[in-house]
Amino acid sequence: MAPRKAPPVSWPSRPAIVARFGLDPLHAQIAKLIRDDIDAGILEPGSRLPAEKQLADQLGVSIAPVRQALLTLASEGYVNRRQGDGTFVRAKVVEWISMLSGFSEAHAAELASPELEILSSRAEKARGSMGEFEPSGPTVFALRRLARSHGTPVALLNAYLDPLRFPGIGKINFAGRSLYRTLAESYGIEMTRAVHTLDLVHAGHDHARLQLASGSLLLRVISTTYAGDEAVEYAEILYRPDRFRFHFESLRTVPEAIKVPLASDAIKT
Repeated sequence: MAPRKAPPVSWPSRPAIVARFGLDPLHAQIAKLIRDDIDAGILEPGSRLPAEKQLADQLGVSIAPVRQALLTLASEGYVNRRQGDGTFVRAKVVEWISMLSGFSEAHAAELASPELEILSSRAEKARGSMGEFEPSGPTVFALRRLARSHGTPVALLNAYLDPLRFPGIGKINFAGRSLYRTLAESYGIEMTRAVHTLDLVHAGHDHARLQLASGSLLLRVISTTYAGDEAVEYAEILYRPDRFRFHFESLRTVPEAIKVPLASDAIKT
């Protein structure tokens, strides 16, 4: 006997108004109503939304803008649409990430204290190219970890350090320990800046621990992290894109305005 489906949540839980002749299209207004309630925790992860027709009737619109709103939310990672089963609220997507914090510190709030499993901690042959990170010898210390949230694998973390720069690091048990905190407390190294490259790669055999189908897209972040002017770490993090979304803020330093001499100044001289 097939298990019974969980009943859909009652939504909206308060009067929701969409403006037929507003500046924003109907589907954008509907998506915002649902998105806001997900962000506010009113719609919890795993909740099943009402059927499209029911939502349309409650909002006084046709099915078309409701369907478009749900497709938009699915593309943004807010909901998961399962054919024949319904539309479900996804677990919270991480947006803000501090690249100069350890993984646990950076994601603690969004991922509810992520668990880090040590996959390996050992010396390995240095890779062909690691950017400005140049180890002193032919080997590097490689720390490989798997991050989970509520038991679900969400990221693979690979960090590479110079074992001659950090003597004895291979003997440290990193279970339950932050890499960056260890570098600060044991070696007096504070990370001050990092340079990152983001791209998309396809999941292969090496990424099986993320429990994604072979060929699925992964978000890869390759980083070189510095202490002052010294490149001390080369890292590669592979994120499940259904659990992370990056938010970037760009700042520009405006040069001090060049003073243009006034005509009166020229007369005085």
